[in-house]
Amino acid sequence: MRSLLRRAGIDVVAYEPRNYPHLRRPLLLRELGIRLVIDGGASDGSWAARLRQEGYSHRILSIEPYSASFAELERRAAGDDGWECRRVALAAAAGSGELHVAGNRQ
Repeated sequence: MRSLLRRAGIDVVAYEPRNYPHLRRPLLLRELGIRLVIDGGASDGSWAARLRQEGYSHRILSIEPYSASFAELERRAAGDDGWECRRVALAAAAGSGELHVAGNRQ
């Protein structure tokens, strides 16, 4: 059956953590004892929110410089004492610069 499906361009894989990042991530966070996730370029916080949905309960630091995205990020993180948001940009050195924002803000 598998070879017939492959000829049709369909691959069948087991639904287990090693085959899917969204299943593997919570497993790795737990196994490695990760207690702080830094989400640089956090945008609206959807990635960190997904971590919470997947069961990650430790500290998250989300960093986002763009004001419109940061407002949504703060709203999403409100009420979560383990989720800190900072409106700054990440760079190799201190200073100021021009922020380029993608059309989809993601």
